[in-house]
Amino acid sequence: MESISVQPFSRPLAGRVTLPGSKSLTNRALMLAALSVQPVKLAGALFSRDTRIMSTCLRQLGIPVEANEQETSLTVRGCGGQIPVAEATLHVGNAGTAARFMTAFAALHPQGRFHFDGDPAMRERPMQGLLQALEDQGAHFEFHGQTWHFPFTMVTAGLKGGEQVLQASASSQILSALLMAAPYAAEPMQLRCDNVRPAFVEMTCALMQQWGVVSRTTENEWFVPNNRSFQPPADRVTIEADATAASYFLGLAYAHGGRLSLPGLHGGRLLQGDVAFAQLMEESFGLQLTKGDHCWLLQASPPRLEPTPCSASVAKRYFMGTFSDTFLTLAALAPLLPEPICIHGIAHTRKQETDRIRAMANELQKLGQTVQEQDDSLTIFPDFQALKEKARQGVSIETYDDHRVAMSFGVLGTVDVLGDGTPWLTINDPLTCGKTYPDFFSVLQQLTATSNRQGGADFKVIAVDGGAASGKSSTSRAVAEICHFMHVDTGAHYRAVTAAALQQAIEPREDELMLRFLASLKLGTVVQGHSALITLNGKIPEGSELRTAAVNAAVSDYAALPMVRSAVKSYQRLQAKVAQDHGFTGLIMDGRDIGTVIFPDAHLKIYLTADAAKRAARRADEGQADSIANRDNRDSNRATAPLQVADDARVIDNSNIPLAGVVQQVIDLTFP
Repeated sequence: MESISVQPFSRPLAGRVTLPGSKSLTNRALMLAALSVQPVKLAGALFSRDTRIMSTCLRQLGIPVEANEQETSLTVRGCGGQIPVAEATLHVGNAGTAARFMTAFAALHPQGRFHFDGDPAMRERPMQGLLQALEDQGAHFEFHGQTWHFPFTMVTAGLKGGEQVLQASASSQILSALLMAAPYAAEPMQLRCDNVRPAFVEMTCALMQQWGVVSRTTENEWFVPNNRSFQPPADRVTIEADATAASYFLGLAYAHGGRLSLPGLHGGRLLQGDVAFAQLMEESFGLQLTKGDHCWLLQASPPRLEPTPCSASVAKRYFMGTFSDTFLTLAALAPLLPEPICIHGIAHTRKQETDRIRAMANELQKLGQTVQEQDDSLTIFPDFQALKEKARQGVSIETYDDHRVAMSFGVLGTVDVLGDGTPWLTINDPLTCGKTYPDFFSVLQQLTATSNRQGGADFKVIAVDGGAASGKSSTSRAVAEICHFMHVDTGAHYRAVTAAALQQAIEPREDELMLRFLASLKLGTVVQGHSALITLNGKIPEGSELRTAAVNAAVSDYAALPMVRSAVKSYQRLQAKVAQDHGFTGLIMDGRDIGTVIFPDAHLKIYLTADAAKRAARRADEGQADSIANRDNRDSNRATAPLQVADDARVIDNSNIPLAGVVQQVIDLTFP
């Protein structure tokens, strides 16, 4: 989707949001599990572009990683430090954790040759400190572009251990990567590293301790014993909910007041340093946070928005260097604050997914705010009246291919700046959130609807599932026209992706190529009549292209791939917002996992079925010759989002019911 218009809240915050698993902990746990000898299931793992890249890299190095997206788990069978594959080509995208962790991991091979590359943005991100340390430890590098950057070839000889000076001021992931590889060095390793940000290193050391390897730490030094193997604390290890993602909902609580619960976070000690943002919001911005055994409860009163520019000339300073991923959340809230703020200690964020200081400064100025940008800081002078004037014109936010820019300004966009519920802020490229929180904007949309709901004619979502030729699309199209709903045929989504993959000769088993292909796709929507049509990179696929024999034969194989289903899942969920933006009174979406995966909270779930002979005849009438039985078997037995009847679905056997009769049944169930 190329852009999304953010719907403002009209009432205080209300509801419950289940956060995704932490990316930082998921990828660290993946590395420890891969180095262990005991199989382990990582429950509550994050499924996003970065964690998929990490999993794919491990598989390419010979480590089995089994994904179950429905239960958000990853099962890993580790190698005990003995890398099975001696030569591989690894593409790390723009995933900093995968880039640093997998380089250190592969360096353990005693006689390996590994080719690394990343996205254009990753080629600019800092790697020198890690690569120089690995060179000291015995690795040899051939650079195919800029020295000390991707792409490169690494020839390995294992890790020697011993004393090692490390430069990790540019990214603490450099130190974390070597800490996790160190137990498999030939000798104990003593790492010395100055000017490293401690929060994520402390997370790494705490997780290593949970997995049985204790590192001794003094000021700027870490001693790691060798001849140790990581052992998971249990057969099933639960990943903490993402504290960085929680910052957006803490920001929402400040912006709107109200109450919101965040299950998955608790009152005990959490490993993530970004929980410090919650303390900041409590101490400085009046948020009430209750930490229970299994949930955080957020409570706040709506802020008083000043109609005139802030007159204070001295900014209140906030050091956020140790939890800098959340500085963007606070910066985006700045136009709502009663006094200027200076966020400092964040120079390193200029070398992350984008120059984050510059990106936030650019977009805040676009919103009429006065901003002072320094190498290490960002000072913002709130001006709500200027924001309101800009909102009248409408504001489009550039996201710089940075998920945190998108989500932070998404929070600000929910503020009813114009006072009449009119959307005023558009986020460009919202699917960039796939890096860490693929469902963010659909969750935000659902939370907005929950908070704003006042009874009456609520917007309705109808989920229609069933096997091939069960009448899903024809029924859904008819209901859409009668009820003024928008219709979405998700089968066309998978056919479009399949046709595009076939055009590029990408096979389902080619994980790396498929990941890169999916990352390159820009999914959008064009509404024609009551139908929402998918666009790929700005173009609507021709209908004939989606029904070729090659696509018919391959679509189930491509649609069964977890990475494909994940790539389109967030897009499909966002179609509810598209329908609302276009003035429809509801959304009716058909497919094979709509009621079980895409919209498990749909107002109504329908499962259509018919006997095999009837369905085969319908397929033949459409000019299609693929086997109904084969399609059903593949769809019902795939590991991810299999075709099944939702527990609360209404089953309609339309073997002997005309289309009009089925349509009337669905309408009667929609409006009882």
